[in-house]
Amino acid sequence: MSLVSDQIAALLERVKEMIPSSKPGECPELLGALEQLKVMVWLQVTNAQTLPHVPTDTAPERYLLPEEVAQRFGVTKKWLYDHKKNLPHSQPTRKTLRFPEKAIQRWFANRKRS
Repeated sequence: MSLVSDQIAALLERVKEMIPSSKPGECPELLGALEQLKVMVWLQVTNAQTLPHVPTDTAPERYLLPEEVAQRFGVTKKWLYDHKKNLPHSQPTRKTLRFPEKAIQRWFANRKRS
C-alpha cells in the first residue's frame, strides 16, 4: 500500500470505530456526509470536474422530528406513524422517526395538488 492508501485506511478505521458510540439521531447526518464523500471519490475516479445534478458543497439534509412535521403540516404524530410507509423518513431506532425536511415538504406539496 502507498502512504496515501495507508492514511485513508487509518481514517476509515477511525470512522468505523466511532460508529457504535454515535447517537441514533446522528446517523442520518453521518450517512449524508458519507454519501457526499462517495460522490467526491467517484468524481475523482472518473476525472469529472462536477456533475450538474449532484451538489458537492451543500449543507447536509436537515431531519425533522415528528412533532415538527405534525405542527408544520397540520397532522398528528399518530397520523405520521400510521402513514410512515408512504412518507419519506428514516427510522434510526424502532421508536424514533426522522423526516428529511426537503423530501417531506415535497411530499405534502404533491399531496395538496392531488
